[in-house]
Amino acid sequence: MVNAQGPTRSILLVDDDAQVRALVRRYLAHPLWVLDEAESGPVALLKFADGAYDTVLLDIQMPVMDGYEVMRRIRVLEHAGALRRATIIGFSSNGDDDTKARVRDAGCDVYLTKPATHQAIVDAVVGADATVASVDPDVEELMPAFLEAKERELRELGDAIAAGATESARAISHRMQGSFGLYGLVELAALCAEINSLAARNSLGTARARMPVLRAQFSCLQTRSCKTRPAQPVP
Repeated sequence: MVNAQGPTRSILLVDDDAQVRALVRRYLAHPLWVLDEAESGPVALLKFADGAYDTVLLDIQMPVMDGYEVMRRIRVLEHAGALRRATIIGFSSNGDDDTKARVRDAGCDVYLTKPATHQAIVDAVVGADATVASVDPDVEELMPAFLEAKERELRELGDAIAAGATESARAISHRMQGSFGLYGLVELAALCAEINSLAARNSLGTARARMPVLRAQFSCLQTRSCKTRPAQPVP
Protein backbone atom coordinates (compact mmCIF):
# COMPACT_ATOMS: atom_id res chain seq x y z
CA MET A 1 0.00 0.00 0.00
CA VAL A 2 1.38 3.44 -0.85
CA ASN A 3 -0.15 6.61 0.54
CA ALA A 4 0.85 10.20 1.15
CA GLN A 5 3.01 9.17 4.08
CA GLY A 6 5.10 6.79 1.98
CA PRO A 7 5.08 3.02 1.42
CA THR A 8 3.50 1.52 4.56
CA ARG A 9 2.44 -2.09 4.98
CA SER A 10 0.48 -4.13 7.47
CA ILE A 11 1.59 -7.75 7.28
CA LEU A 12 0.11 -10.91 8.77
CA LEU A 13 2.66 -13.73 9.14
CA VAL A 14 1.09 -17.17 9.52
CA ASP A 15 3.31 -20.15 10.43
CA ASP A 16 3.09 -22.84 13.09
CA ASP A 17 6.89 -22.82 13.57
CA ALA A 18 7.92 -20.19 16.14
CA GLN A 19 11.54 -20.19 14.93
CA VAL A 20 10.50 -19.42 11.37
CA ARG A 21 8.28 -16.60 12.60
CA ALA A 22 11.16 -15.16 14.63
CA LEU A 23 13.47 -15.15 11.60
CA VAL A 24 10.92 -13.68 9.20
CA ARG A 25 10.02 -11.06 11.81
CA ARG A 26 13.64 -9.95 11.77
CA TYR A 27 13.72 -9.94 7.96
CA LEU A 28 10.66 -7.71 7.79
CA ALA A 29 11.67 -5.27 10.52
CA HIS A 30 10.99 -1.86 9.01
CA PRO A 31 9.84 1.44 10.55
CA LEU A 32 6.86 1.66 8.19
CA TRP A 33 5.84 -2.01 8.25
CA VAL A 34 3.56 -3.35 10.99
CA LEU A 35 3.89 -7.11 11.44
CA ASP A 36 1.29 -9.27 13.16
CA GLU A 37 1.60 -13.03 13.70
CA ALA A 38 -0.62 -16.10 13.87
CA GLU A 39 0.48 -19.61 14.77
CA SER A 40 -2.40 -21.38 13.03
CA GLY A 41 -4.97 -21.01 10.29
CA PRO A 42 -7.96 -20.42 12.60
CA VAL A 43 -6.09 -17.71 14.53
CA ALA A 44 -5.06 -16.09 11.25
CA LEU A 45 -8.65 -15.92 10.05
CA LEU A 46 -9.82 -14.32 13.30
CA LYS A 47 -7.11 -11.68 13.02
CA PHE A 48 -7.78 -11.09 9.34
CA ALA A 49 -11.48 -10.55 9.97
CA ASP A 50 -10.72 -7.95 12.66
CA GLY A 51 -7.85 -6.16 10.95
CA ALA A 52 -6.88 -4.69 7.62
CA TYR A 53 -3.77 -6.34 6.19
CA ASP A 54 -2.01 -5.42 2.98
CA THR A 55 -0.02 -8.66 2.87
CA VAL A 56 -0.46 -12.16 4.26
CA LEU A 57 2.68 -14.32 4.38
CA LEU A 58 1.31 -17.81 4.75
CA ASP A 59 2.86 -21.24 5.32
CA ILE A 60 1.11 -23.94 3.31
CA GLN A 61 1.80 -27.01 5.44
CA MET A 62 0.18 -26.44 8.84
CA PRO A 63 -1.81 -28.69 11.18
CA VAL A 64 -5.52 -28.14 11.91
CA MET A 65 -6.03 -26.00 8.78
CA ASP A 66 -3.61 -25.89 5.87
CA GLY A 67 -2.63 -22.82 3.89
CA TYR A 68 -4.88 -23.67 0.94
CA GLU A 69 -7.97 -23.49 3.12
CA VAL A 70 -6.77 -20.30 4.83
CA MET A 71 -6.33 -18.64 1.42
CA ARG A 72 -9.80 -19.62 0.26
CA ARG A 73 -11.40 -18.35 3.46
CA ILE A 74 -9.48 -15.08 3.32
CA ARG A 75 -10.86 -14.43 -0.16
CA VAL A 76 -14.38 -15.18 1.11
CA LEU A 77 -13.89 -12.81 4.06
CA GLU A 78 -12.71 -10.05 1.72
CA HIS A 79 -15.76 -10.42 -0.48
CA ALA A 80 -18.25 -10.72 2.36
CA GLY A 81 -16.81 -7.84 4.38
CA ALA A 82 -15.99 -5.54 1.45
CA LEU A 83 -12.35 -5.59 2.58
CA ARG A 84 -9.55 -4.45 0.31
CA ARG A 85 -7.80 -7.34 -1.38
CA ALA A 86 -4.66 -8.45 0.43
CA THR A 87 -1.61 -9.82 -1.35
CA ILE A 88 -1.19 -13.44 -0.27
CA ILE A 89 2.35 -14.82 -0.35
CA GLY A 90 2.37 -18.58 0.11
CA PHE A 91 5.54 -20.45 1.03
CA SER A 92 6.35 -24.12 1.40
CA SER A 93 9.15 -26.59 0.78
CA ASN A 94 7.18 -28.07 -2.14
CA GLY A 95 8.14 -26.57 -5.48
CA ASP A 96 6.31 -28.96 -7.80
CA ASP A 97 3.84 -27.79 -10.44
CA ASP A 98 0.87 -29.36 -8.65
CA THR A 99 1.51 -27.34 -5.48
CA LYS A 100 1.93 -24.14 -7.48
CA ALA A 101 -1.35 -24.79 -9.31
CA ARG A 102 -3.18 -25.50 -6.05
CA VAL A 103 -2.01 -22.32 -4.32
CA ARG A 104 -2.91 -20.28 -7.40
CA ASP A 105 -6.39 -21.75 -7.49
CA ALA A 106 -6.80 -21.10 -3.75
CA GLY A 107 -6.13 -17.38 -4.22
CA CYS A 108 -2.36 -17.03 -3.82
CA ASP A 109 -0.62 -14.09 -5.52
CA VAL A 110 3.05 -14.99 -4.99
CA TYR A 111 4.55 -18.38 -4.15
CA LEU A 112 7.97 -18.84 -2.53
CA THR A 113 9.70 -22.18 -2.15
CA LYS A 114 11.62 -22.81 1.07
CA PRO A 115 14.41 -22.15 1.73
CA ALA A 116 13.63 -18.57 0.71
CA THR A 117 16.28 -15.93 1.30
CA HIS A 118 15.84 -12.68 3.16
CA GLN A 119 15.95 -10.74 -0.11
CA ALA A 120 13.36 -12.99 -1.78
CA ILE A 121 10.92 -12.46 1.10
CA VAL A 122 11.42 -8.68 1.15
CA ASP A 123 11.04 -8.50 -2.63
CA ALA A 124 7.81 -10.50 -2.44
CA VAL A 125 6.39 -8.13 0.19
CA VAL A 126 7.51 -5.02 -1.70
CA GLY A 127 6.09 -6.46 -4.93
CA ALA A 128 6.02 -4.36 -8.07
CA ASP A 129 5.72 -1.05 -6.24
CA ALA A 130 7.53 1.34 -8.57
CA THR A 131 7.90 3.98 -5.86
CA VAL A 132 10.31 1.82 -3.86
CA ALA A 133 13.96 2.41 -4.66
CA SER A 134 16.05 -0.56 -5.75
CA VAL A 135 19.82 -0.97 -5.67
CA ASP A 136 21.90 -1.22 -8.83
CA PRO A 137 23.98 -4.43 -8.47
CA ASP A 138 27.03 -2.62 -9.90
CA VAL A 139 27.26 -0.33 -6.87
CA GLU A 140 26.19 -2.66 -4.07
CA GLU A 141 29.67 -2.78 -2.52
CA LEU A 142 29.57 1.00 -2.10
CA MET A 143 26.17 1.03 -0.42
CA PRO A 144 27.16 0.88 3.29
CA ALA A 145 29.21 4.09 3.12
CA PHE A 146 26.68 5.70 0.77
CA LEU A 147 23.75 4.92 3.06
CA GLU A 148 25.59 6.27 6.08
CA ALA A 149 26.37 9.54 4.29
CA LYS A 150 22.85 9.98 2.94
CA GLU A 151 21.30 9.22 6.34
CA ARG A 152 23.38 12.05 7.81
CA GLU A 153 22.41 14.42 4.98
CA LEU A 154 18.76 13.48 5.38
CA ARG A 155 18.90 14.59 9.02
CA GLU A 156 20.68 17.80 8.02
CA LEU A 157 18.03 18.53 5.39
CA GLY A 158 15.22 18.02 7.87
CA ASP A 159 16.94 20.28 10.40
CA ALA A 160 17.50 23.00 7.77
CA ILE A 161 13.87 22.96 6.70
CA ALA A 162 12.66 23.02 10.31
CA ALA A 163 14.93 25.99 11.04
CA GLY A 164 13.75 27.92 7.99
CA ALA A 165 17.28 27.87 6.52
CA THR A 166 16.29 28.10 2.86
CA GLU A 167 19.79 28.26 1.37
CA SER A 168 21.03 25.30 3.41
CA ALA A 169 17.95 23.30 2.43
CA ARG A 170 18.59 24.10 -1.23
CA ALA A 171 22.27 23.15 -1.02
CA ILE A 172 21.68 19.87 0.79
CA SER A 173 18.74 18.76 -1.38
CA HIS A 174 20.71 19.65 -4.51
CA ARG A 175 23.68 17.58 -3.35
CA MET A 176 21.43 14.63 -2.47
CA GLN A 177 19.63 14.86 -5.81
CA GLY A 178 22.92 14.54 -7.67
CA SER A 179 24.28 11.62 -5.65
CA PHE A 180 21.01 9.66 -5.73
CA GLY A 181 20.85 10.23 -9.48
CA LEU A 182 24.42 8.98 -10.01
CA TYR A 183 23.54 5.79 -8.14
CA GLY A 184 20.52 5.25 -10.38
CA LEU A 185 18.02 5.93 -7.59
CA VAL A 186 15.72 8.03 -9.73
CA GLU A 187 12.74 8.15 -7.36
CA LEU A 188 14.85 9.49 -4.50
CA ALA A 189 16.59 11.95 -6.84
CA ALA A 190 13.20 13.21 -8.05
CA LEU A 191 11.99 13.78 -4.48
CA CYS A 192 15.15 15.75 -3.66
CA ALA A 193 14.67 17.81 -6.83
CA GLU A 194 11.10 18.56 -5.75
CA ILE A 195 12.22 19.65 -2.28
CA ASN A 196 14.98 21.77 -3.84
CA SER A 197 12.44 23.51 -6.06
CA LEU A 198 10.13 24.14 -3.11
CA ALA A 199 12.99 25.62 -1.09
CA ALA A 200 13.91 27.87 -4.02
CA ARG A 201 10.34 29.23 -3.94
CA ASN A 202 10.58 29.58 -0.15
CA SER A 203 7.77 27.03 0.24
CA LEU A 204 9.36 25.35 3.24
CA GLY A 205 6.00 24.29 4.68
CA THR A 206 5.31 22.17 1.61
CA ALA A 207 8.91 20.94 1.60
CA ARG A 208 8.49 19.86 5.21
CA ALA A 209 5.37 17.89 4.24
CA ARG A 210 7.41 16.01 1.60
CA MET A 211 10.11 14.94 4.05
CA PRO A 212 8.21 11.90 5.46
CA VAL A 213 7.93 10.57 1.89
CA LEU A 214 11.66 11.04 1.31
CA ARG A 215 12.46 9.36 4.63
CA ALA A 216 10.14 6.45 3.82
CA GLN A 217 11.74 5.95 0.40
CA PHE A 218 15.17 6.01 1.98
CA SER A 219 14.09 3.48 4.61
CA CYS A 220 12.92 1.15 1.84
CA LEU A 221 16.30 1.53 0.16
CA GLN A 222 17.99 0.48 3.39
CA THR A 223 15.67 -2.51 3.69
CA ARG A 224 16.33 -3.69 0.13
CA SER A 225 20.10 -3.29 0.30
CA CYS A 226 21.67 -6.70 0.82
CA LYS A 227 24.33 -5.07 3.00
CA THR A 228 21.91 -4.09 5.76
CA ARG A 229 21.32 -7.59 7.15
CA PRO A 230 22.83 -11.02 6.53
CA ALA A 231 20.87 -13.07 4.02
CA GLN A 232 19.93 -16.35 5.69
CA PRO A 233 17.47 -18.87 4.27
CA VAL A 234 14.21 -19.61 5.99
CA PRO A 235 14.42 -23.25 7.17
